[in-house]
Amino acid sequence: MADDPSKALTDQIEAIKAKYAPQIKALQDEGESIKDDTDNPDAIGATIGIDFKVDWKDEEISFDVPSVTIKNQDISFDLPEITSVRQHIAFDIPAVRMVDKKVGQYPEIDGWTVRWHDIIISVPETYMQRQDIYYDIPSVTMKTQHFVIGIPTFTMERVRWVIGLPQFTVINVRGNIQSAKDRGDALQTKGQALAASMKAEIQHAVELFKQQLANSAGGMGNAISKPFDAALTTINNAINDLQSKGCDPIKVPTDSGNINLRKMYADTSDAKAAALAKFGETAAPANLPTA
Repeated sequence: MADDPSKALTDQIEAIKAKYAPQIKALQDEGESIKDDTDNPDAIGATIGIDFKVDWKDEEISFDVPSVTIKNQDISFDLPEITSVRQHIAFDIPAVRMVDKKVGQYPEIDGWTVRWHDIIISVPETYMQRQDIYYDIPSVTMKTQHFVIGIPTFTMERVRWVIGLPQFTVINVRGNIQSAKDRGDALQTKGQALAASMKAEIQHAVELFKQQLANSAGGMGNAISKPFDAALTTINNAINDLQSKGCDPIKVPTDSGNINLRKMYADTSDAKAAALAKFGETAAPANLPTA
């Protein structure tokens, strides 16, 4: 890969280890110095009447350091392509018109002659009015798209430091013997603190790497979502527009047959969920260490 994030992480970890190497060496040298002093009774002020025994014990400080490799994997997804096809749509909607209706008669008397006249009023009448429109109906086709994803795999490497420390059995303790023991205890504490500090720096580098992986996965996830979102928006707009015109989006009558836009929307939404689930399973890093 041109910009391999795993190499950057490996380089960071190696730089951290190199940074602490002189301090680790100093601890080991100090342990040797304490050993040399305990092997020389005069160096610690051993005098007649002092009874002590010195045993030598290696103290190990160890923890796991992650290393990562990235392997490219080809994956493919069926992504939607949205097109609009001009269709002739003919459908009936209810409408109201005014029609004249006879509701009775009234007489008109002229001398001995009676003439009857109709009473006519206008009343509303509901009827089905044919609508003929031409509309761009969305059409969704799925096309396979290929992607290359770098899948990271983590392995853990055990880092061990061994520091020799004196173990005292003292009967008649005098000042310098106790001082050597204190030096050993302080050295062990210092080594543990140094290990914790080094581990924290390495863990921080790993967390940044994990965030980089998450950002990269988010970008590819957006690339997968984008065509689905565009298709869903187009279909939804068509549904709302046709409804406003009185056309049922579940059964849009066209010259080529009825079209169910709501089913088209549901199928596209399901396809998006399946594609993102597949991407999530494929892109998940293996053996990712936790904080």
